[in-house]
Amino acid sequence: MSKKISIPLKPLELKQRYKLLSSLVIPRPIAWISTQAKNGTTNLAPYSFFNVFGSNPPLVIISQGNRLEGDPKDTPANIEETGVFVVNLLDMKLAKVMNISAGAFPKQESEIVKLQLRTEQATQIDVPMIADCPVNLECKLIEIRKYGGNRIVFGEVLEIHLDACIYDADKNYILPDYRPIAKLGGNDYCTTEDRFQMQRPE
Repeated sequence: MSKKISIPLKPLELKQRYKLLSSLVIPRPIAWISTQAKNGTTNLAPYSFFNVFGSNPPLVIISQGNRLEGDPKDTPANIEETGVFVVNLLDMKLAKVMNISAGAFPKQESEIVKLQLRTEQATQIDVPMIADCPVNLECKLIEIRKYGGNRIVFGEVLEIHLDACIYDADKNYILPDYRPIAKLGGNDYCTTEDRFQMQRPE
């Protein structure tokens, strides 16, 4: 048995904490979040501090860090302003453009427009969905909690849109053809190619 190393987090600089935590808790699904400000400007940004956290109500949680000066980034600012957002889940065909969307775009410049992404209008909310993503989750804001430099967004999923080729409607089952990408540490990503099954105990 190898010897364990203990690392207290409080003395570490923020970048060191982030590097350790984001490299250890893996893989993390990527929420490619589309929002729209009240003035009509759309925004698109990826977040890997994200997951689904319940089904009653259907709950997603996203953690978003502030800008260096303490102000919210465009995504949480838009969510707080309008109360709605879309979580787009993507596969390999959109990986490169997702990475580009993580860059610093001017506030009034839409990543969706700049990157020439095809969109569809959501059904229950006034936010565009990324059409070429295999899955889109329409969400409404429940609340935003602020902890230090983190803004924790709690959202309720109102409607799911998904490609017919990844869904068995008779069994209500997502097929193995659905291979979303996920974040590892640093610049590393992965897909769900390597799968195995285990039967849960009765």
